[in-house]
Amino acid sequence: MELSILNNLKNKTTLITPSRRLAASARSLANQQFKECAITFTTPAIFALADWQKALWDQFEIEGLVNHLLLTPTQSLVLFEEILSNNESGKSLLRKHQAAKTALQAWDILNHWLCEDIIYNSTDNIDHRAFNAWSLDYVDWLKQHEAIDHSLLTKQLLILLESEHENIIKRVCETKSVILYGFEELSPLTSYFFQRLSASGWKIETLNPQAMARQSIMRKEFNDKEQEYAAAAHFANECLSQNQTLTIVVPNLADEKNALDKIFRDQLTPMHVLNPEHEVCSFFNISAATPLNQYPLIANMLSLLKLAFMPCSIKEVGKVVTSAFIREANSASFGRAIFVECLKKRAQDFLQLEEVLGLLTEDEKADDSILKSLLTSIHYKAKAQPQKQSLYAWVSVYREILSIVGWPGERNLNSVEYQLVNRIDSLFNEFVTLDMVLKPQDAASALSQLQKVIANIPFQAENKGAPIQVLGLLEAAGQTFENLWVMGMDSDAWPPVCTPNPFIPIELQRQHKMPHASAEREMEYALKVTSRFKQSAKHIVFSYTVKDGKAHSELIEEIPCQQAQELIQINRCELLFSAKENLESFVDEKGPSLENEDAFKGTVSTLYQQAICPFRAFAEQRLALKPVQAKSLWIQSDKLGSLLHSVLEEFWRTFESQEKLLSFSPAEVTTKIKAWIDKHLAKVISKQTPLTYLQAEKNRLLTILLAYVELEKQRVPFKVIAIEEKRHFNLSKINFSIRLDRVDQNNLGEHVIVDYKSGQFSINALFGERIEAVQLPLYFCASYTDYHPKALMAIKLNAKACEFEGVSENESDIPGVEALTNINTAMEAITWRALNQYWTDKLTLLAQEFSEGIAKVAPMYAKTTCQYCHLSALCRVNELGVENA
Repeated sequence: MELSILNNLKNKTTLITPSRRLAASARSLANQQFKECAITFTTPAIFALADWQKALWDQFEIEGLVNHLLLTPTQSLVLFEEILSNNESGKSLLRKHQAAKTALQAWDILNHWLCEDIIYNSTDNIDHRAFNAWSLDYVDWLKQHEAIDHSLLTKQLLILLESEHENIIKRVCETKSVILYGFEELSPLTSYFFQRLSASGWKIETLNPQAMARQSIMRKEFNDKEQEYAAAAHFANECLSQNQTLTIVVPNLADEKNALDKIFRDQLTPMHVLNPEHEVCSFFNISAATPLNQYPLIANMLSLLKLAFMPCSIKEVGKVVTSAFIREANSASFGRAIFVECLKKRAQDFLQLEEVLGLLTEDEKADDSILKSLLTSIHYKAKAQPQKQSLYAWVSVYREILSIVGWPGERNLNSVEYQLVNRIDSLFNEFVTLDMVLKPQDAASALSQLQKVIANIPFQAENKGAPIQVLGLLEAAGQTFENLWVMGMDSDAWPPVCTPNPFIPIELQRQHKMPHASAEREMEYALKVTSRFKQSAKHIVFSYTVKDGKAHSELIEEIPCQQAQELIQINRCELLFSAKENLESFVDEKGPSLENEDAFKGTVSTLYQQAICPFRAFAEQRLALKPVQAKSLWIQSDKLGSLLHSVLEEFWRTFESQEKLLSFSPAEVTTKIKAWIDKHLAKVISKQTPLTYLQAEKNRLLTILLAYVELEKQRVPFKVIAIEEKRHFNLSKINFSIRLDRVDQNNLGEHVIVDYKSGQFSINALFGERIEAVQLPLYFCASYTDYHPKALMAIKLNAKACEFEGVSENESDIPGVEALTNINTAMEAITWRALNQYWTDKLTLLAQEFSEGIAKVAPMYAKTTCQYCHLSALCRVNELGVENA
């Protein structure tokens, strides 16, 4: 800090900065320099502008010299949303909260640019007209309640500061001398404020940090953001090794925080994955705060309070029940997990707390008397509340509920969680002040207000001066640095795109050069910021990406360019381990063999899973690692297949042959199909399934089945000789139990094996080195001795098309069934006589692999096979980089 500023601070001058971060930085630097100079000093008067004005207002309020209530920013936002919601022009808005935030920003801009009288003007623009109406209601409320907000504070404060209240002012400013330090620009209102103070005898001086003696400056280009971030992290590591500090500036820091955090942790503290509870890193700090509601501890608290008063989704109930933040979370975790499985099997989207308690009582496996007691106490507490009450009363109830369940839990909290608990405690105290602007609320409205308030509060865990600081543009304002790296300096992002406020006439915004109003305004601002950065550090780097045709910003054109020579390697934890010379690598692709093949009952699924991925077969069939199938109000794809099978079973048990089918009129057939659909649909739906959806599903199924019936009518005469026939077939000592969907017989006495398919099917999947569609080959082999089938076919039943597809010994009169000689069988010359042995060998190989415990991660098609598989976290297929098997 410059010597002249230090002398002024020593002489009781007040230093005012645009941000709290710059104020804290200046305060720390001043204290350090005073100590180094061995100067006896009092704490320097250094404030952010907003804090300075608030401190002065508080002193006047203590003395009883103000007769206005100063609303907090949260109170102003809630009040604006309340006004908007009650106004005719705002009732129909879908995102009222976001509209209120944007409108309040417009109100603040108009006041700071001295254009607030525009709200009294008439306009044809629907957005401007609505905003004017809301603002007038807002002003009326402030007048009626003798209140002001922070946009009006400056004008009210000016009146008090120009009056004779020396003793009060001295409590904050010992002298009427002020230095404005590090401001890029001042709004017209702020400029007017300090001009008036100057005219009334105050000494106002504007200073900016002196330019640093620059030693190097360059711009670097990268192919993508990941490489840009990795290079910055690598440079940060170099700075740490040389005991230097580094500041990294990221224009859109809030959007990039997670990606930056991951790369910087991997580079600077690669072993952090072994201690995930240490969330605060001592080496670097990313200033972009995360909204409170995104922290698991707070999200759990909100879900818990919601469950007490409102219906919750099955997912939310599960998170509350299995949470680590309630009583006995560790000792009762297994039973609570089982209870959540039972919840997922209910075909119900939402549950009341009373219903959860009922299920907890019914479920014998979930023997958790403590959980039952906790939820019962919450239920009684919630039921005892009046329909509407003040937020003060609701907060008292919230505290009691959290106390009942033991939130935040019994385990030791880490540093961040401890700070979060303290922040929530203070937030509750802030929340009750909304009673000043809101009427008594019911349970749902009160909780909704709490959720919105929490979502709007950014939280940054305390970090004691990390040497690597990652800042946004505004936070870096007015500071000087040892090393500076400015990211995102591509032509698309810098200067930024203008984003005028939709509630202020665009002409007015451009005329007064309001924030983000025009491209010219953004260019002017970007020039100032870029110029400041160029003289803010000893060593400076500007970086950008050239992906998708991007180029560097024209504002850094003259800076010499250094292209990235090589890809930066991130020191991730797993790479550090793999680099060790004494690390032994062991590939385990085989589990234990089946000890007793006779005891294992094989199914079509056993062979299918072994074919598409041996690991999946081992995990699901041997280890029983199957996902909990949550019931749904809607018909799931697996249920649809079973439904069609059941209807068609009744259909052919009734009609028996094509001849008999043709003897019935279309109306009679339709009536019977409708009855069967109703009968079997009732078995797979929930009582809560909407009737409109149910009727639409019935119509869809009827359309599919009627189209199918027409296909069967066009075939040459046949009769059905077997329906859902049970068969047992042995492969590699494993006994397979299967059901043949149907066996047809034509007039020549030839048999056709039929399989219904509601999903995708291709005849080519029956052949190849590793056959994918194992069902028809298994049916063929299991029935070969009895039927000697001459054809086998799949009947595709779906909304896109109903058609036959199959293979026969000779040319077939069934549409879609091709002779074996006409089908590409992966260049294998297979005769019909040899087909049984061909498929038996293929199926036996799969059964033998399964029996021997072969569990290789080898998906048949890497992308599609794994797309909906739930085992990727276990098999690590994405990390292995497995190609198609």
